[in-house]
Amino acid sequence: MHYLIAVQCVGCNAGFQNYCFTSIVVAYFIGYALKQDGYNKFNPNHYATMAFIIFFICWLESEYKIQVYTINGSVSKAMHFVNDMLNIIILGEFARIFTINILTEKDMLIHTAEVDELTGLSNRHHIRRMCNFYHLGEKNGQTTYSIAIIDIDNFKKINDSYGHNTGDYVLQKLADILKPHISTNTIIGRWGGEEFIIICIGQDSYNTIKKISENIRINIQNTAMDYEDYHFNITVSIGIDGTTVGDSYIHILENADANLYKAKESGKNKVIYS
Repeated sequence: MHYLIAVQCVGCNAGFQNYCFTSIVVAYFIGYALKQDGYNKFNPNHYATMAFIIFFICWLESEYKIQVYTINGSVSKAMHFVNDMLNIIILGEFARIFTINILTEKDMLIHTAEVDELTGLSNRHHIRRMCNFYHLGEKNGQTTYSIAIIDIDNFKKINDSYGHNTGDYVLQKLADILKPHISTNTIIGRWGGEEFIIICIGQDSYNTIKKISENIRINIQNTAMDYEDYHFNITVSIGIDGTTVGDSYIHILENADANLYKAKESGKNKVIYS
């Protein structure tokens, strides 16, 4: 009897049924959030079923006009308005939280997919995506650009002599030297292993990349590597090639790699360009 009185007071005539829809949205949001945290025992389907049953009871109360307890029209409208406003506030807040959560997860996934975890530079996937963005992969593209491939000299010897943790430290230190050169027209990333890549875009990209590469080579040569009890210096070899309109990205990359090989073969610690 008391339950039916409560239903009559806050039932369909007072907009109570709207909470059923709101609770379903909230239940699935909470279920999603808990699942992301590794908790799988919460089942939103149970709460959705309960909400449907309550809605059905409210519908019966309204459809068959169960006169257990009555309220006048003005009070019913006022309660309906209050219930509607509360539902809008609840749904709006959960929508805001859910949107922020999704966007945060998206940013984390993008960061994981595009950034090298060890060095914090762009990874090969992101470099290729940026090349597509600037149409560098198109044989007849209209963008002028230049590519430099950087390779740490004797990196295997560093790993063998001092350990892989020291090798990781060297990679991070080199990345720190490269990062200040990143700009709107200069893309820098880890190409793989001990190799890094620089792509300069623009009409004067060839002269720019030569200056940047020589600056980097000298800076690395003069930077002391101090990791735990180890103290040493490293050098890098760099191969460069530039493009004119119509040259393909793969062709320029292969030429830069060939020049890197020449730098290695001719004594290392050099910048070789076409």
